Amino acid sequence: DVERSRGLGDVYKRQTQDAANTRSAMESISFSGGIDWLLVDHYGIDRRWHAAMRNSTQRIGVIDDLADRLLDADLLLDQNLGHRAADYDQVVSENCTRLIGLEYALLRDEFSQWRQRSLDRRAAGQLQHLTINLGGMDADNLSSRLLENLRQSGYLDRLEVDVILGPTAPHREALQRQVQKTNRDLMAATPDRNERLRLAVGVSNMAERLAQTDLVIGAAGSSSWERCCLGVPTLVLVIAANQSSLARELEEAGAAVALDIADLNYPEKLSQTLAGMSTKLVAMQNSASGLLDGRGTERVVAHMLSE
Repeated sequence: DVERSRGLGDVYKRQTQDAANTRSAMESISFSGGIDWLLVDHYGIDRRWHAAMRNSTQRIGVIDDLADRLLDADLLLDQNLGHRAADYDQVVSENCTRLIGLEYALLRDEFSQWRQRSLDRRAAGQLQHLTINLGGMDADNLSSRLLENLRQSGYLDRLEVDVILGPTAPHREALQRQVQKTNRDLMAATPDRNERLRLAVGVSNMAERLAQTDLVIGAAGSSSWERCCLGVPTLVLVIAANQSSLARELEEAGAAVALDIADLNYPEKLSQTLAGMSTKLVAMQNSASGLLDGRGTERVVAHMLSE
């Protein structure tokens, strides 16, 4: 108990100091009429931090999906599948506005703008273009293992494949060499073949790219909502334990098929999964696009302006 008390005391001190630093930063910026809203997105911050910031802003909004600590918020945003307002009964006051669910998912405007074009082009449910996007970093270079699985199973001969990484991904140069070598090998076997395997780093048009692909192999996370908005079926690769529940919920909703990281040890597993996708694409597209329309940011802003 002594150790626990000391730990809680340290947490309180850290939050108090962080709040002081935040107030100082806010005071250094001149806003006519003061600050209307302070939005907080941090699992390590609770009502003590919020209370310390009350004199620096008119209202506080909190983005959360854990409901595991007390929050002093005027607005709570939980943009996740399967969560309920009642999950926060013991966390926020009854006066707190609760925006719960995918209708409030914060997506960039480009996704709602590309939504209809994406849905229109994929109505036939064909699998010709595959995109691999395992987050910006892909720290374990799982994209490389996926490409090798696709090569061994023969799918690199049948599909156009794009791999997308962030500009700071640690394995981007090694993956670029792998892509170049694989293209050379494929073109040597089929001389009239064009390069159909591509690596893109640091893209600024993700919605457009997703709208033009038929299937994504991607990680569970906020990017799942981007894909669902555009009706893109996904093979969700569970990379970490905390992604399992989201992958399961997406699969239960009919928007995705879950793959475990251990499946990458067996190329035939991926091959079997892809072989079964042709009869599932249209249904998955409809299920995914039915989860959200991409206008969540508009709804959240409307609530904030009405408070």
